[in-house]
Amino acid sequence: MGYILDKYRCYFAIDGQEAIDKYEQYLPDLVLMDIILPKLDGIAATEKILSINPSARIIGLSAADPEQINGILIVGAVECLEKPANYDLLLETVKKWLD
Repeated sequence: MGYILDKYRCYFAIDGQEAIDKYEQYLPDLVLMDIILPKLDGIAATEKILSINPSARIIGLSAADPEQINGILIVGAVECLEKPANYDLLLETVKKWLD
């Protein structure tokens, strides 16, 4: 089931493997990826999604752990925001990568 955030349809995953599965199912234009996830962390999920589609745009979300932020950027995320993300900044960042 998808939800609408501003003008964007959003799909949610509860873990890294589900994020990969939903990516393959919906092929979204943008992915917001938390780094700390059960089963498969966001860094590994990002890496897998980028192996499926090297052009995928993934924005990481981290509780400001520099090692995690660096890790998701190294595997190919286009950007990483600090959690909790300010709604306006998050929406501005999404628009930057989609519009």
